[in-house]
This record gives sequence, C-alpha cells and structure tokens, in this order.
Amino acid sequence: MSHIHLALDNDELATVIAALRTYQEAGYGDPYNRPERIHEIAADDSVMSSLDDAGIDALIADKLNISHEPKTLYAVMQEGGSSGEGYLHLHETEEDAEADRESCEEDGSYRTSAVFTIASYPGDFVSLDDLIQTAEYAAQQDYDFPA
Repeated sequence: MSHIHLALDNDELATVIAALRTYQEAGYGDPYNRPERIHEIAADDSVMSSLDDAGIDALIADKLNISHEPKTLYAVMQEGGSSGEGYLHLHETEEDAEADRESCEEDGSYRTSAVFTIASYPGDFVSLDDLIQTAEYAAQQDYDFPA
C-alpha cells in the first residue's frame, strides 16, 4: 500500500471530514448502497478495497482528528547530575509516570518530583504557556525518591 501525504489547512480538513460524514449519511459506507461511479472512486477503480463506515470512522478518529481538546499527560521532573539541570519526562498514563520515577531511582539514583499533569494538544504539542507554567511549577517542587 502506498502512502500519500497531504498538507491541508483547517478549513480544507474540516471540509474533507464533512464530506466523509455526508458520504456516510447517504449510506455509502456500505459498498452495496453506492452508485457505481462513487464505488469506482472509493475503490480506486477496483485497485483496492474501499472503506466502510467503521473504516471511515477510524480514518477520521485516527488520522484526520481536528479536535482542539487537550489530552492529559503525566509529567515527572528528574533532577540532573552535578550541574543542576533537570529533565522533563512526559507519559500517557499516571502508572507509567510512577514507574519512571522508580526507574530514575533504580537506574541512577536520580531524585524526581511527584507526578503532575500537563495538557497536550493534537499533534502532541504542548503549548508554550503550559510549558512555562510547568517549568515554574517544577522549580517549586521538592525532589525526592519514590516512597
């Protein structure tokens, strides 16, 4: 399967998603409900299979999602070596963050902050404001080994 990479602005992406939802509402997620010409386009003239409703939902959710809702990441600040630097570790689950704290202690006797949360936005970007707030928060934390 070949991959095509497209660069779409938000308006274009929203239009593609709206067109896919309209396609589904017309019942075209079921290949047997499509006009022949629409099926030929969807199946690339029978070169490949076409997406059904579940495939379209997955495409939108996994690859075209334009949600602006942040997701919560779990963060740990690790104390650095003798030069006083610090390292920010981000995790998708609190359990992974806690395991990271234990690993820091076991692997190098590095102290860490308690686990705290930070918002991440679509595309896994952390906003500059959130990053600054995180750095300020981390600077005020006590570093210790996990209990």
